Amino acid sequence: MKHGWLVGVLGVVMAGCSTPPPKSWLRLEPNGAHDWTMGPSGAWVARMHGADLALDLNRTQTRIQVEVQNRSGEALEVRMGPEGTVTMNAIGEVLLRQIDAAPGQGGPDMLNYTTMQRTTVEPNWRGVFYIDSPLGREIGIGTFVVFTVEVRNQKGDVERRRMPMLATNAGTMPVAGT
Repeated sequence: MKHGWLVGVLGVVMAGCSTPPPKSWLRLEPNGAHDWTMGPSGAWVARMHGADLALDLNRTQTRIQVEVQNRSGEALEVRMGPEGTVTMNAIGEVLLRQIDAAPGQGGPDMLNYTTMQRTTVEPNWRGVFYIDSPLGREIGIGTFVVFTVEVRNQKGDVERRRMPMLATNAGTMPVAGT
C-alpha cells in the first residue's frame, strides 16, 4: 500500500517538473517625452506632411504597428525604426493598399521591412507597418528603444516623430494545453 502511494506522489512530482514555467508577455510602453497625441482608439496619432499616422503599441506583445494614411495629394517617403541601431535583419513587414478600395480588393504583396527602409506611400494609399522585432532580434524586459518615424515630401522636407519606449512585463501567458 505504501509503495503505490509513493509511486503516485512521484508521478505527480515528475509531471510538475516537466511543465514549462509560464512565459512573460512583454510589451513596449511609452517611457519619456514624445510628440505624439493619444487618439480615441488608444493608438498614438500624429499628422506629418498631410498624412495621418497612428502608432499602436500592442498590449501583450512587443509589436509596434504604424499605419500611414496618405491623403496629402503627393507621394510621401516613409522610414521608421529604432534610433542608433543598425541591422540588416527584417524588423517587420509592410502592407500597401488603396485607402478607399473595395473590401477584398488586393494590392502588392506584404514586403519585409528593415530599419529605416524607404517606402513610398502614394496619394490615397495607406501603408501598414507591422514591426514585430524593433531591434531585429528578441528584446528582453527593461530594453529601452527610441522608435523614430520620418516622412519626407516631394520637396525633400522631413518631419520626424520619436517615441521612447521600454519593454515591460504585461503579465504571463498560460502554459499551452492547460
